[in-house]
Amino acid sequence: MRKYRHRAILHLIVAGIFVMLSGATTFISAQPKEPSSGGAPERKPGLPDPLVAAISRWDADHDGVLTCEEWKQYADRLFTRADKNADGVLDEKEFQQIGNMEPAFTGSDMAYFDDNNDKRISRSEFVDKPNPLFARYDANHDCRCPAVCPR
Repeated sequence: MRKYRHRAILHLIVAGIFVMLSGATTFISAQPKEPSSGGAPERKPGLPDPLVAAISRWDADHDGVLTCEEWKQYADRLFTRADKNADGVLDEKEFQQIGNMEPAFTGSDMAYFDDNNDKRISRSEFVDKPNPLFARYDANHDCRCPAVCPR
């Protein structure tokens, strides 16, 4: 009788642990996720945002208002400089060079830009991808980040 009682207690303990772990897993998976940074390096608390640090390099008319069009023009110039063999696509090695030209791209994920998963990035895949800066700071979604955009 004693043997059966110990076995029953052991089963209850194991079942209790299983229920606790299941609840913890459910709780963790239900936590809100941070929005995607769009392939850009993650913003680390306490450190300057790498996209904000790059603003002066792509505010073409230097009016302090950053637009999606200015970003696309800058991205197009970066693409042209990185496409060393001028074949209209960036391979992994060429893509890595963008991080050397523009520090805001250091650590960027090539897969974010590679919409068709062919391990190459076309000009349109690169240039037409939204800049995460606008997702972070363009509160009214008009594709303009005025002087109130952090610097």
